[in-house]
Amino acid sequence: MNPAVDFAILDTLAEDLEVDTMVTILASFLEDARARTATARIAWAEGDVERLRQEAHTIKGASSSLGLSAICDASLTLEMAARNGTASLDAITAVSRAIEALSSQLEGSAYTLDPQ
Repeated sequence: MNPAVDFAILDTLAEDLEVDTMVTILASFLEDARARTATARIAWAEGDVERLRQEAHTIKGASSSLGLSAICDASLTLEMAARNGTASLDAITAVSRAIEALSSQLEGSAYTLDPQ
């Protein structure tokens, strides 16, 4: 199993972008991912499987780029379920939980987020 956060990827990005910039990017990601998860819930309730798949795909791509493995894995599972017509509220909740766990996973590292 992958670690929830791959700090080696964050460190590599920070070499070019600096740690403060990475913290800003992570905070922006968190805000965007929360909004996209909310949109995914609405899409699921409305039966809009394509929109649900797109939101999961977008979260998956961004989280993968940042080394956020737990969020990426949960989003991939949701994306595949949407593609196969088996998406569930539980799968959306798994993505949401992974997103909400990010702040605590970063706590104590150079990438600690300000409380929101």
